[in-house]
Amino acid sequence: MSDIHPSYSAITALYERFLDILERKDFEQFQEVVTPDFRYTENGHELTLQQLIEREQQAQKGKPKSTVNSQIQDIKIENDTALLTVDGDFKTEIAMNGDLHTYAGNVVQKIAAVQQSGRWLFQSSEVTATQMTLDGKPVDPAALDAMHRVE
Repeated sequence: MSDIHPSYSAITALYERFLDILERKDFEQFQEVVTPDFRYTENGHELTLQQLIEREQQAQKGKPKSTVNSQIQDIKIENDTALLTVDGDFKTEIAMNGDLHTYAGNVVQKIAAVQQSGRWLFQSSEVTATQMTLDGKPVDPAALDAMHRVE
């Protein structure tokens, strides 16, 4: 990935701001970095921004300890649109059925960004590949509904 396109820095800064919002769990600030019609797709389920915020707030109730390592692998820019390929690892503790478990994995995402009124915003994010484990054993992430991961 090279820093040839002048928008590269702005898009990278947008992604870093996005990660900061996630780390601080200040989900209402998502509205500052995404378009009003933002869509998040994971395991075949599409969520609006509001649905994503509600899901994350519900998951937060389990008071998980989390670590996330994520980085942009590629950015393709054409006119006022960009497509980011992001690779990330995470590890979190989740409460499930009264017990604490370790949920970890690797996620690859395709994130679409658009330039509006001179600034870049994310328009969509789609998880394109996942490898997850629960307590060190492979698990299908679709089998772990976010509503069942917290108490």
